[in-house]
Amino acid sequence: MENLHFEGLLIGVATFLIIGIFHPIVIKMEYYTGTRYWWTFLVAGLIALLVGLFFVENIVLNAILGAFAFSAFWGIGELFQQEKRVQKGWFPCNPKRKDPPPAPPKGGEIGAHLYSPPMGGVGGGLPSRAYSCLFHFLSHTSLTSHT
Repeated sequence: MENLHFEGLLIGVATFLIIGIFHPIVIKMEYYTGTRYWWTFLVAGLIALLVGLFFVENIVLNAILGAFAFSAFWGIGELFQQEKRVQKGWFPCNPKRKDPPPAPPKGGEIGAHLYSPPMGGVGGGLPSRAYSCLFHFLSHTSLTSHT
């Protein structure tokens, strides 16, 4: 028993649970608020990513924070896909929601730069600016300390 390493098993179980928890969160969020709070996934992911990068030395906890961060980033796209699923009738629409989600702006309108065209004919309205800002930040962040 001394030679068994449970770290990988713990990371796998935690990742499985994190992904499983995000599914109902995305569904409930779209049902009650639509897609207008997509940025909360971005903020949660960035916080987990930054905490893991700068404050956590434990490799297991760091891996779990990474799984949480990128599950949150993936949740942004899933939130917009969930809106499409509701429009197709695959999931129920919330009849009590007073403000229906706005349609993505057409080219030339204010805010049109925040949306990307449909990818491969599926989806659309994905906040490409959020992803480009995230990747810009990550590509310009040094992982080595400058002393």
